[in-house]
Amino acid sequence: MPYIGRSTDGFGVRNRFLFVASANDTSVSGADANGATLTFTDGAYVDVYLNGVLLKAGTDYNTNTANTIAGLSALSANDEVTVIVFDVFTVADMVSATTGGTFSGDIILSSTDAGASSAPNLTFNRNSSSPATDDVMGKISFKGKNDADEEIEYGNIEAVIADETDGTEDGKIQIGIMRNGTVQTRFAMAGNSDTKFFNRNVQLSSVDFKARGNEIFLDSDDDTSITADTDDRIDFKTGGTDRLQIQSTSGNNVVIADGLTLTDGNLILASGHGIDFSAETNSASGSASALLDDYEEGTFTAAFTNFSGSATFSNAVYVKIGQMVFFTLHITGKSNTSDGDQMTVSGFPFAVLGEHPASVGMNDNEFGHAMVNTAEYLYFYNLTGGPFTYDMFPHTSGYARIQGAYRIA
Repeated sequence: MPYIGRSTDGFGVRNRFLFVASANDTSVSGADANGATLTFTDGAYVDVYLNGVLLKAGTDYNTNTANTIAGLSALSANDEVTVIVFDVFTVADMVSATTGGTFSGDIILSSTDAGASSAPNLTFNRNSSSPATDDVMGKISFKGKNDADEEIEYGNIEAVIADETDGTEDGKIQIGIMRNGTVQTRFAMAGNSDTKFFNRNVQLSSVDFKARGNEIFLDSDDDTSITADTDDRIDFKTGGTDRLQIQSTSGNNVVIADGLTLTDGNLILASGHGIDFSAETNSASGSASALLDDYEEGTFTAAFTNFSGSATFSNAVYVKIGQMVFFTLHITGKSNTSDGDQMTVSGFPFAVLGEHPASVGMNDNEFGHAMVNTAEYLYFYNLTGGPFTYDMFPHTSGYARIQGAYRIA
């Protein structure tokens, strides 16, 4: 009869041993006529034949001695004793193919296939006669205990029908994770829709994220996005319109639409660079440059030149915009009444290109003129155009206020 026993490890489901007796033998054991050693676990699962006739256990023989058939009537020479040993097994530790069950140990699927075919395979088959969208075709659950000794599903993997239409079938894999006492879907990947992550951020560690020219959408209606559909250029869109472009084009690396507002911080430009107004259509025909490349403000230390009297300089400040320097200066004190040299001031912050006029106001209504020259001196003139000398400066608590501008060399 068919028999279920141990797997093939040198033994079949039953083993047959043949012994050829010597005269007066009453037992058989050890190696048989074919060199196989008689062994059995339970004598109740042994059949013994003498010259083809089945003997009765306990009457014609016994198995009281391990691996020995004893108690035989004295045998004749060349009698054949055949011993059939059946493997002993249990069917208690099994899982029903119909009702299912629980494995308490590891389950290992193993294959020695060295080819390109798929092996080993694990198949979940929902053999439904009426499949429908959102049918769950199979689920792997991961369960454990909580601190109340309750069995909890902490995570699962499900395969779902996304479209059961013949010829256009789509599937979906989704992963659920326990959060605040409820298993929630955190990841879903479908053949007919986007791959979605739910309710949490996605963190990539030591992994590159590659969009490959596709858009990354940032809002629910897909009109705010980042894309790199043009080589060496990144486009930022809001409302479906390009607002910012960053590209490798020389001289035009960043393009901003609709203006730029800084709510905090400063706009920092590298040395030698500035704000280019060359796109302005109303430039003069003689325009040599439309680049505003510098802005600076500060103080400078002014002093009279060739003057032995006393004076105090204050509010000596300047503002530099591009190549133009605008300055103001306040002078108070007593002059040297015997010094008839032309009144001059030095100490300007930048070298001067050419001569530039400055305006002067004095407290005795002697409003004069001044000129900044390439020697970086401020020369004073009276209203008639003659030199304004030190001895002309108001003697008692006199002051002068000067403001002007010049182009740097």
